[in-house]
Amino acid sequence: MSGLFKVGAKLLGIYQLYLTLSSASQLFVVRLGVAVPVVPTVLILLLLSAFSFALIFNTDWIASQIGADNWSEPISSRSFLKAGIILVGLSFFLTRAGVLVTYFIFSTALSPFSVARSPSQLIAEMVLLLVSLGLVFGSEQIVQLLEKYGGWEKEAG
Repeated sequence: MSGLFKVGAKLLGIYQLYLTLSSASQLFVVRLGVAVPVVPTVLILLLLSAFSFALIFNTDWIASQIGADNWSEPISSRSFLKAGIILVGLSFFLTRAGVLVTYFIFSTALSPFSVARSPSQLIAEMVLLLVSLGLVFGSEQIVQLLEKYGGWEKEAG
């Protein structure tokens, strides 16, 4: 089962790296009349790239941090569901973390691209970040909830 998680994490890292490189290519697109904040954008892209490389090359460490390296249950639809929930949570986390970094970069008075931001936007982003962490660290409880109420059949064995 831990092998399933590690393969999924590597695939997620490759996918996230592709999205990051796609975003980076937009830096080279000239937009008339729009000032592109290059330095903050590059910092965000570097952060997302670091997360991507961590998923690709440090999968064992990530698996040990969330306890996935100790999963010994046989591969089943339940295992796939649990690993999938964690990977979706990691994907959401990467997305929300990038948005929060952007929020703080563009909210600081020191930034030449300072934009007034609503505190409610920060709260909303923090809630989404917490939900993503809930998916990562609460995957077992989510699977149990789906088995009990979601029409997901609990497998024998």
